[in-house]
Amino acid sequence: MAIVRTRGKSSPWALVIAGILLLIFSCSQFAVNARNKKVCTATTMGTVTDVTSTYSRRNGRKYRATVSYQVDNMSYSVRTPARSHQFTKGENFTVNYNPSEPSKAYCPDYTSSPLISLICSLVVLAAGAFGLVKKYLIDGVGTSGY
Repeated sequence: MAIVRTRGKSSPWALVIAGILLLIFSCSQFAVNARNKKVCTATTMGTVTDVTSTYSRRNGRKYRATVSYQVDNMSYSVRTPARSHQFTKGENFTVNYNPSEPSKAYCPDYTSSPLISLICSLVVLAAGAFGLVKKYLIDGVGTSGY
C-alpha cells in the first residue's frame, strides 16, 4: 500500500496567531513612541559621529547613525533606527531628550513608525478571521451531521 501525501491547506488559525503577534508588536511600538514623546521634552542639536551599515538580500543595505549631543557639558549619544538613507559624518540632527535623564533620547526625524505593521497585522488578522468563518460556518467543517 502506497502512502500518498497531499499538500494540505494552511489553517486560518496560523493567520489569526500571526495577526495577533504583529498587533502586539505594533502596539508596543506605539507605546514606546508615545512614552518617548511624553518624557523626552527637551531639544538639542546632535552630530553624526559614526555610521554603520548592514546588508541583507531581503532588505538591501541599511544604515544606522550614532548621533552625539551635549547637555550641561556632558556628552551623550543615541543611535538611529536602520534606514536605507545613508548618513554623513558631521551631519546635524535634532535630538529630543529627557531633561531629568539626558541619556534617554531619540531623533524625532528618524523615529520608526509602527503604522505599516499595524495595518499589516489587521489585514492578516482579518484574513484569518475570514478563513475561520469560511471553514466553520460556510463550509460546515466541525459541525455535527445530525
